Amino acid sequence: MLQQFQDVDLIFFDPDNGIETQSVKIGQNGSSKFLYWSELRTTYQCGHSVLLYQHFRREERSNFIQRIVTAIQVRIPTADVSAFRTDHVMFFLVAQPEQTIHFRHQLPRIAEMWTSQLQVNICTTQGQ
Repeated sequence: MLQQFQDVDLIFFDPDNGIETQSVKIGQNGSSKFLYWSELRTTYQCGHSVLLYQHFRREERSNFIQRIVTAIQVRIPTADVSAFRTDHVMFFLVAQPEQTIHFRHQLPRIAEMWTSQLQVNICTTQGQ
């Protein structure tokens, strides 16, 4: 995939079950339904920003959002992370530093266009 998309700035992941869980290790039966932290990190390290689709899990939503944002920041400290939520799902934008200004200018526009369906929930600066 990385070779095929080497000239692409933004890669979208829509894993069936979301970000990896401890109960399913990479390479095990069913692991193809998850995006693993190593895959996210490798994609980012190859110069791509990433937009990740994630269903809410069975935990308080604000805590869940902050937990995932923090987990991304710990694994990719140079990334700028923004989160967008709907009633049922999240999107996490993991932006390359050189794309941060572009995405930051688009956030209010996205929030306005999708106001009834999408909420710009969290917008963090690099390394926070």
